[in-house]
Amino acid sequence: MNLAIKARQVFGIRPKEKSFHFTSDGQAFTLVSDARNHAKTLEDKSVVLVTREQAASGDIKAPKAAKISKTILGGAQNEFQAKGSKSETGLGADDSTHEANAAMEAKAAEEAKAKEAAEKEIENQKSK
Repeated sequence: MNLAIKARQVFGIRPKEKSFHFTSDGQAFTLVSDARNHAKTLEDKSVVLVTREQAASGDIKAPKAAKISKTILGGAQNEFQAKGSKSETGLGADDSTHEANAAMEAKAAEEAKAKEAAEKEIENQKSK
């Protein structure tokens, strides 16, 4: 999904937030530390800060992936294992988060189709 569309949706749901940090998989976080921690689990580890003004204007320029340096923690794959955790279950988003994201994506697709249809109708009106 396009980051600009996703950003508008997220800001629409959270009207009091001034900015979000987006990971390459489209997850939005209010804290950069949460975004970076999630990004560590992804192939593309970039995190992009998007302000409400950028989302409103659609002027979101994602910089080249800012790679988060990998730290080897005594053979552990990540800081949770380094601290002695036996399981990482529950660290990711829960089912309700995935359902909300799917609903937002479906709504964005509907809005895009409606906009396209409206633009075609306007073009048809102009050509008459």
